[in-house]
Amino acid sequence: MKRVAVYTRVSTDDQATNGLSIETQVQNCNTLIVANKDEAVEIIKDEGYSGGNLNRPGIKLLIRLCTEKKIDVVMMVHSDRLARNTKDHLTMRSLFDECGVKVVYVMQPNLSNDDAYSRTMDTILSSFNELQRLVISDKTKSALDAKAREGWFPGQALPGYMNISNPKFRNPELSRRIVVPNPETAPIIRDMFEMYASGNYNGVELAEYIYERGVRSSTGHKIAPSSVYRYLRNTFYVGELRWGKIYIPQAKHEAIVERSVFDKAQEVLAVSGFASRRRKHFWLLSGLIFCHCGFRFVGEKHPKKNKNYYHCRKVACSKYCEAENLEAVVARKLSGFKFSDDFVSMIVEEAKELLSRRRNEVDKVRHGLTNKKIALEKKQNVLEEKLITGTVDDHAFVRMNNRINDDVLQIDMELLRLTDIKKVTIQQIQVILAFARNIEDAYKKAVPELKRQYLNLFFEGFDIEDGKITNTKVTPLFASLVKANKLFVKSSVLMTSNLGA
Repeated sequence: MKRVAVYTRVSTDDQATNGLSIETQVQNCNTLIVANKDEAVEIIKDEGYSGGNLNRPGIKLLIRLCTEKKIDVVMMVHSDRLARNTKDHLTMRSLFDECGVKVVYVMQPNLSNDDAYSRTMDTILSSFNELQRLVISDKTKSALDAKAREGWFPGQALPGYMNISNPKFRNPELSRRIVVPNPETAPIIRDMFEMYASGNYNGVELAEYIYERGVRSSTGHKIAPSSVYRYLRNTFYVGELRWGKIYIPQAKHEAIVERSVFDKAQEVLAVSGFASRRRKHFWLLSGLIFCHCGFRFVGEKHPKKNKNYYHCRKVACSKYCEAENLEAVVARKLSGFKFSDDFVSMIVEEAKELLSRRRNEVDKVRHGLTNKKIALEKKQNVLEEKLITGTVDDHAFVRMNNRINDDVLQIDMELLRLTDIKKVTIQQIQVILAFARNIEDAYKKAVPELKRQYLNLFFEGFDIEDGKITNTKVTPLFASLVKANKLFVKSSVLMTSNLGA
């Protein structure tokens, strides 16, 4: 009686085209094993693995069984289950020869490998296996490229999006599956861009922010800061599609980030150099103030003097300003800003609509979660009855009851998160309304991070020379509001200002 290891492998493409499921492969091999009166000592399954390389758990186990002399025969339905790469096939054949393990194929002629003709034919068959893989790869790539030319992203959805079946699909189109915004995560990704564009957050902080709110990688793990930076650079979020050499400026998927926000994020990226370290100190005007020589001013602490300064980054330039004085001068500029009454009324109405929409979203999700929790509690009641009547034993009861408790706990956590979302929305609305009604007062009361966001609404930067603001650069938003008579500004506000060096 020979000791046989059955090796099976299937990928999605194989199962779809050949119908060689794992179960079918095992059944075919077992039939031959029984007929030969051999012993199946191991059934090895590589599910969802390509035959293009040997980096598979099943192959590693098979190699170990061979080297430890625990099997005499390895059986599979076809040589393409072992490898679809000629080099890998020859590597495994050499291993089998060294270990004295015979290879048996159920659905393919078995070659002895004892003579040159047999070994050559085996090599030729392995080459055809590789050719088949390459042809499938070319066809897949061609289909993906064709789908991209239709305007649809052909890959796995990025964070903030999800893959769904195309409700408007029609032959001969290729877009059976399309990418659309994920209603739960799209707002979080949008917030991520806006937060980074403010200049107050880095990749580490944003990675934690989106993770805490439920955004995960495709494998369900926390997204790394380096990936956050990669997403911040991806024009897919503003409606563009880049796939290899294919570029479509207005693809069919919906943009979830405004172009102005995306462009501002790119400016911050260019300045920060994609730094992912945490900021040790927060500098309110960092990135907004420029020396007359063209270089930026940066913050510097002087513990001995108990003062903070902004100084020019250029080594040959010794210009500097006391941080408190400069920040006070910039704050005084906002004292001359006032929104028009009709604009404030419009913001109030938008706030009401936002609150109503968010309430409806939260209530809808809460209703679904509550129904799931009620269903789980009913299931738990039934399980308890089965325990009493002896239908389930103690071991099964503990296992199933723990699983239900875990699901209920997860739902309770989601319900708490919904409450937090509602609180955050109300706080946001409170901040927006306070700012709309009195810009100067809201700025004075705001925390430094919020002050920075207020400044970014109106100012792109300040030029400083000899202790004075010589030029104030305003944002396009500022200019459009003034032009539309939605924002009133005192003429003296944008004039040069003494700082005192």
